[in-house]
Parts: sequence; C-alpha cells; structure tokens
Amino acid sequence: REKREMLHPNRRQEDPPALLRILLAAACMTLTMQTVQLVYIYLAGSPITILHITRSFLIVLWTTGLAGLISFPVRFLLGLYRRDRRGEQEGEHL
Repeated sequence: REKREMLHPNRRQEDPPALLRILLAAACMTLTMQTVQLVYIYLAGSPITILHITRSFLIVLWTTGLAGLISFPVRFLLGLYRRDRRGEQEGEHL
C-alpha cells in the first residue's frame, strides 16, 4: 500500500499519512486494552482510583511513543522513505 501511494500520490489522498495511522492505531488499541483492564479491576471488587486511571493513561502514552520510535527505523529499512526515481520522472512527463 505504501509503495502504491509513493508511486501514485494522487490515488488515495483521503487517507491520513501512514505515520499518523500507525500512532493512532497504537493509541486506540492500547486505550481499548487499558479500558478492558480497568473494567476487570472494577468487576473484581477493587475501587477504581485516580492512580489506576493515571497509570493507564501513561501506558497509552508510552506505547504510542514507542510505536512512533520503532516505526521510523522499520519504515526506513523497508524502503518506504525512498522515492522511486523512475516513478517521479514518469510523473513529470505526464
């Protein structure tokens, strides 16, 4: 998908950038998991305190930040930051 977007930049402009999608996906998945865990804590009979909520919020922030830090080198190793010179030249002639 990323290679197609690089070769044909006008194809899917309604999508947000890939890095933003990665960070939002990490935040949403972690937030969902932390919410489920808070529900389990509540159903086990423990009162939910501000410490539980703060810790869950910090876990969401750390996980999102870690996903951002890991995604840069992985995307670089996959070659997603390199532009295809032939694709750029073909696009210029059109």
